[in-house]
Amino acid sequence: MSMHRGFKVVATAARRTLAVCATSALITSTTFTPLASVFAQTPQTAQNQTSQGDAAKPWPGPPITAQNSAGDPPARVGRIARMNGTVSFHTTDEDQWGPAKLNYPLTSGNALWTEPNARAELQIGSGNRLVMDSKTELNVIALDDTRFEAGLPQGTAYLNVDDVAPGESYTLQTPRGSVQITEPGRYVIAAGDDDTPTTVTALDGGKAQLSGRNLNQAVPAGQQAALTGPLDGDEPVKPSLAPAAPQSTFVQSVLADEKAPQTAAAPASAAPPAAPAATTQTPRPPAPAAVPAQVQGMTGAQDLSSYGSWSTAPDYGAVWYPPVETGWVPYRHGHWAYVPPWGWTWVADEPWGFAPFHYGRWVMVRDRWAWSPGVVVTVRRPHHHHHYRPVYAPALVAFFGTGSGVSISITAGNVGWVPLGWHEAYYPPYRVSRTYIRNVNVTHVTNITKVTNVTNVNNVTVNRFVNRNSATVVSADAMRRSEPVQRAVQRPDRQQIESARIDRRARIEPTAMTAGMSPKTAERMGIRSNDSRGSERRDAPGPQIRQTERRATDLKPVETRQVDARRTEPQSRNRQQAQPRQEQARPEQPRQEMQQRAAREQQRAAREQQRQPAERQQNVQDRQRQELQRQDNMRQQRENQERQTQDHRRQQQELQRQTQQRQQQDVQRQHGDQQQREAQRRQKEAQPQSRPQDVRRQQQDADDQRRQRREQN
Repeated sequence: MSMHRGFKVVATAARRTLAVCATSALITSTTFTPLASVFAQTPQTAQNQTSQGDAAKPWPGPPITAQNSAGDPPARVGRIARMNGTVSFHTTDEDQWGPAKLNYPLTSGNALWTEPNARAELQIGSGNRLVMDSKTELNVIALDDTRFEAGLPQGTAYLNVDDVAPGESYTLQTPRGSVQITEPGRYVIAAGDDDTPTTVTALDGGKAQLSGRNLNQAVPAGQQAALTGPLDGDEPVKPSLAPAAPQSTFVQSVLADEKAPQTAAAPASAAPPAAPAATTQTPRPPAPAAVPAQVQGMTGAQDLSSYGSWSTAPDYGAVWYPPVETGWVPYRHGHWAYVPPWGWTWVADEPWGFAPFHYGRWVMVRDRWAWSPGVVVTVRRPHHHHHYRPVYAPALVAFFGTGSGVSISITAGNVGWVPLGWHEAYYPPYRVSRTYIRNVNVTHVTNITKVTNVTNVNNVTVNRFVNRNSATVVSADAMRRSEPVQRAVQRPDRQQIESARIDRRARIEPTAMTAGMSPKTAERMGIRSNDSRGSERRDAPGPQIRQTERRATDLKPVETRQVDARRTEPQSRNRQQAQPRQEQARPEQPRQEMQQRAAREQQRAAREQQRQPAERQQNVQDRQRQELQRQDNMRQQRENQERQTQDHRRQQQELQRQTQQRQQQDVQRQHGDQQQREAQRRQKEAQPQSRPQDVRRQQQDADDQRRQRREQN
């Protein structure tokens, strides 16, 4: 027995040593590779692990599209990480600013504005950070797996790019040109105005490339480029390069936040710490500690070490313990929003609540909630390793409806959700490809082939899920109105929840007042905009929203548009010259053909003259028939009117006769009642006079009877 226990200890130590070595090797390289190429080049090397969810098999989802992933939503999004002051937000099809919300996902077409004395911080991936100064406007043009492009019409932005992987690009469009980040580093971009030049500063360790109207300028580290010239028009922009000038108060404060001392990471084999009390949100948390390699590329993951603590668990590997109180449940402190193209999206209230609710799984470790980012999926190359970029999901939950036969597609009733646990597959409610299904589940599902081969929907109940005891139920209207879930939680019977069926498609329909629903999106979905069940949309301050449609040539540099114009001018000139030549080359028509045409015209005119009398006679007959028909119709109408008048008169007479009869009956009834009352009155008056006579008669009879008895005696 002791020998067997010794072998187990040695095996456990070996597994931990291999895990630490693999993690160290992965941290040395931060190059990302799309997951599709991972499976195409090498097999999956993740180690199979046991868990509390072995009994809960992956539940099947709806039909999955073909292997083509061109129509999949982006795997990477941004996040509104921190806000100080008034910050406004709008989507691509909105014409009014609204208040920005913490932890709201950012994607292509979104825009932000900071009021005076306000500041906003955005996060893209696990290490990229963009901070907006006051009175700054940022329009996200494109944000997907490999590209971030945004417009900076006004204001100042600080950009910290932690890593630029092969094929990735980070670009900011200013009024005088575009700024493309080609190397990791820290940058400050000021848009400028008519009186102030546009400035681009590479603080340290970075390099930027400027392009635009007759502009092609590199900005190395420690240098600042100033762009002068008109904001609009085709006049070239004049660049000037100089050493970086002293930074503004805004940049100094941002750099001071980043220079805060970092805390040490918890040991890999540390035991789970005690549950701390819930913390309040601060403008910026302390500097984060080192994080596991699994979270590289997860938006919002850099803040987890500042709020909670990392540790390891035997069944799950690296886990993170959140700073929550007893009784806390995932996906209960926040609200639901409808964010295209994903649909229903969870927006958490916790300041750290982005990565743990859009990546990974929630598990229970020693009666404590812990978030597991999953295993490491790697591609081993001769000199370095690549690990894939995690895929963003709007909410890693399974929806269900409660009640007798109630499904989530109903317009009234309750809707619930259960957090997905270890080895439980996530089937998106939006249309995706098999590649997307594989990418979003590969870190937590062992048999990934079984998940991607699911093509039908079976009846699955909540009791098959590991976290079924932590399900949350609210009314459907509360979800549609984006109400805070914590205040709207209902307490249905536990057996009723466990027997509820999962609805993989999340078919609850949003309303015009659902968070994230713009008027144009609601119109495209056929949703009424005058929904009185929701609250009024709040407006926020901001600059005028420019809803203009730009052509493809307008997005090109000026010199490119001029080249295109020079190319098109000869083509149009050639077309104009070719048209007269074709007319001159056209042969003249023969005289015989013209004579034949004239003869045909004369014959047609003669036929028309012959046809006219017959047509006139036919027209006269038609008019006569129409007149007779009209007279018949009028006669029938008069007869009908007379008949209706007679019927009405008879009805009136009948009503009068019935009324007279009722009146006569009423008079007779009243007369009879009066006679009856008179007789009763006379009877009452006669009764007092007859009573004395009866008494005297009775006395006389009594006297006669006594007299007769005496005579007999």
